[in-house]
Amino acid sequence: MLVRENSKTPRKYSLLFPTSGVWPWIILSLLSMILKLIKVLTSWKSGRSAFVQKLSNLLGSYLPEDDDEDTIVAILFSNNGKAVNYFIQFAKFQNRIHWDDRALRKVVKDAIPNCARNKLRFSHEDVSTFEGLKRAVMRIDNDFWKCQQEERHKFQAARAVQGYTPKAPRPTQGRPSPTSESPTLTDKLLQDCTQGSLS
Repeated sequence: MLVRENSKTPRKYSLLFPTSGVWPWIILSLLSMILKLIKVLTSWKSGRSAFVQKLSNLLGSYLPEDDDEDTIVAILFSNNGKAVNYFIQFAKFQNRIHWDDRALRKVVKDAIPNCARNKLRFSHEDVSTFEGLKRAVMRIDNDFWKCQQEERHKFQAARAVQGYTPKAPRPTQGRPSPTSESPTLTDKLLQDCTQGSLS
């Protein structure tokens, strides 16, 4: 028990130790880790590359290039985004890793949406190279957004030709709204009730 000089009440300090039932599990896990490290250290004799491989399998990668490879595979092609944004993120990691065209094409084909992947078959670009695939995906994406914009303009033009005006919000509790042009059925019923026509 420890007592501070300016304090009259003693302050108790205690260490928390695992209970007796936990000790065997702790010892077993420590022994298994030690055995794994001994296996790795004995592989040093067989060669440096085998040692590095076993160490990376046990502890994970130590190269930043491996992290970049994991990141480039994990980049998602967002549904409401454009292909340009995807390829900007892709280019950041593409320059750091040293993959051939085939691997880069595989990553892009896995990331793009199914509708764009299906349209690649009808593409005029050479999709057997990464740059050709990139141009084809960009063209398909640009065509998609162009069609979306044209449809939006056609819809707005059709509404304007038909004389479409948005409806005013319905009044709450049957009160007439100052913006409504004609009274609703509820308004008519309330007027009839107040005039005494319904008994």
